[in-house]
Amino acid sequence: MEKLLSRDEFREQVFSRDNHMCVVCGNKEKLDAHHIIERRLFTEEDQKGGYFLSNGATLCDPTCHMKAETTEISPEYLREIIGITHTILPNHLYDDFEYTKWGDIILGNGMRLKGELFYDESVQKIIQPFIHLYSKYWKHPRLHHLPWSDSLTSDDRILPSIDHFVGKEVLVTTKEDGEQCLSGETLIHTNVGTIMIKEACERNDVLEVLSYDHKQGIVTMQPILAKKVSDNSSEVEWFEIETEDGKLIRVTGNHLIFVPEYGCYRRVDDLKEGEEVFSHNDNSIKLTKIEIKRIDNNSKLYDIQVSENSNYFAGNILVHNSTIYNDYTHARSIDGPSHASRNLLKSWASTWQYGLSDNQRICGENVYAQHSIKYDENNPRPHHFMGFSMWEDGKCLSWDETLENFSILGITPVTQLYRGVFDENLIRSLYNDSLWDTMEGYVVRIVDSFEYKDFKTSVAKYVRKNHVQTAKHHWRSQKVIPNVFRG
Repeated sequence: MEKLLSRDEFREQVFSRDNHMCVVCGNKEKLDAHHIIERRLFTEEDQKGGYFLSNGATLCDPTCHMKAETTEISPEYLREIIGITHTILPNHLYDDFEYTKWGDIILGNGMRLKGELFYDESVQKIIQPFIHLYSKYWKHPRLHHLPWSDSLTSDDRILPSIDHFVGKEVLVTTKEDGEQCLSGETLIHTNVGTIMIKEACERNDVLEVLSYDHKQGIVTMQPILAKKVSDNSSEVEWFEIETEDGKLIRVTGNHLIFVPEYGCYRRVDDLKEGEEVFSHNDNSIKLTKIEIKRIDNNSKLYDIQVSENSNYFAGNILVHNSTIYNDYTHARSIDGPSHASRNLLKSWASTWQYGLSDNQRICGENVYAQHSIKYDENNPRPHHFMGFSMWEDGKCLSWDETLENFSILGITPVTQLYRGVFDENLIRSLYNDSLWDTMEGYVVRIVDSFEYKDFKTSVAKYVRKNHVQTAKHHWRSQKVIPNVFRG
């Protein structure tokens, strides 16, 4: 681990390494020892302030320094021109992502996911020139392990201290063992013309695609936030949909298509011949009846995630791009691959998710399919989706507020094991080896509300010994075996 410097040492060593000149333009006047990754993100004692030589860059102030602060100049670019080969990140961030200076994840298409400092007033002001690059969707943070957790991998993080829990009311719940597409020739309408979705997914530039704003009732172009390509499998059902004007699309049965009669999106395999859908033709929206039939198709699966409206026109038909928001459902990874075990979740969520406000999202565990633990008749789950938090922008609601909203929406919460003042010995006793076959572990959270930036100290998990070794292969590559649910 690189040595943590004092503030003065940091400034002196950064300037010395960079020959007392701006590493971007060569200016030698009014220099600043710039933190490549924001110092406020380094909160643990062994990293306090982020004063590492490899986290510093000499920049002229205000010109190049301001460009780096606004994120016009990226951390990756600074490391490259300086020759820094070892990336320094705060302990709670992961080196499999690229970040802005402020800790926002940068997606492959250049769009960004809001980080823990996004709503800080000073950060909001400085990133305004690039605020349009931020997605409305959030990545749910990875949980830190409690110090006594029995199952750790090289990728896991351990909570450095339990002090944040001490003296506070906490909730302990069971940790559940859980977690749509088009064919490549489907045409989509983009800012570079009408192209196949396969080509859109293979391109490296940021495309815009024709989309529909339900609130304003207008057609707009919206950026593609993420692209998804996955292999076909025997479990995937394919359908061919033909509109009155002869347009065809081939689509999987779980994909969602807007049906105006019901005012919502419905799964393709729930549609009936003769139903009307939204179609785009000659810059206007019209209703068109469809014919639908099952087909065999061995092509790869393609989908895109679209900003704001979360829909696009595929072969002229308005389709949805498949946490739960009022218009989107995804696993922990925003642009992760689809899987048959998520089909039921997306279909079920589409019946109520439009009751959420634009700034709200539900997080929970999809336990439809068996992973490492078998939920059978002797150990059934109450529902295939079990909610564990509700968020409004960067704020996690208190558990009482969460339960109130879950009740209104009809969401089953995760099972409560304990609620009360934090008691380490009592919480440790909630799991023992006799539960190994039926329970992955437990999660501890603060009962009160907390900010996204405080997630890393407000929620933590205990995981049973050898949990990750129980699956012979990654669950996503295995056949889907449904769990058993009560009632």
